[in-house]
Amino acid sequence: MRNKVIFLEKLSKDELRKRRNADKRERYHWYVSHGICPFCLNDAQPGRVRCAVCLEKNYASHQKHDANRTEKQKSDYLQKHKLRQREKRQRLKEQGICPVCMKRPVSKGFKSCIECRTKEKQKTEREGKSYRKTLGLCAYCDEPPIPGKRCCPKHYASRIVGITKCRQSEGFRLSQIEQKKRINVFWREMEWERNQRMKQPQCIHP
Repeated sequence: MRNKVIFLEKLSKDELRKRRNADKRERYHWYVSHGICPFCLNDAQPGRVRCAVCLEKNYASHQKHDANRTEKQKSDYLQKHKLRQREKRQRLKEQGICPVCMKRPVSKGFKSCIECRTKEKQKTEREGKSYRKTLGLCAYCDEPPIPGKRCCPKHYASRIVGITKCRQSEGFRLSQIEQKKRINVFWREMEWERNQRMKQPQCIHP
């Protein structure tokens, strides 16, 4: 025991903090993998990390915190959250891990694992645009669509705004230029092949 204390005293504060954080992460993942709430050690809810009591407390805490925020603070938080999620998905993509469940490896030739693709396919078949169309509803909600359109006035307006922003973006302009270049190269190659065929001598059968 004395040797252990002497060993810990030689470590710096940063090293001690990193070691404690590593131990906490290890315990956290062990509890989650065994279906135990890591905050109160009770049984976690099916498919969730926390138990019912901790979920309720967490929801109430978030609601109270959001009520005290200004609109600017909410907007800044959403922007930072989106940036963190984008960076996290990029790291998972580089590591070959599914960015949807963030646990299983991606399938070869796909961006997600087979389990997530199966769930998404089932959800699409259950709540997809084709199913809503058969019911005469908007493709994105349960409101009636505009006559002759596939979506309601609210989602139609949002799609128009999104399409306008996309067409005004620099990436869209560059993609259009690149597409025109590919089309020009394709037609030049077709013209070259046609000229080559015309130059070849034709066989005349007796």
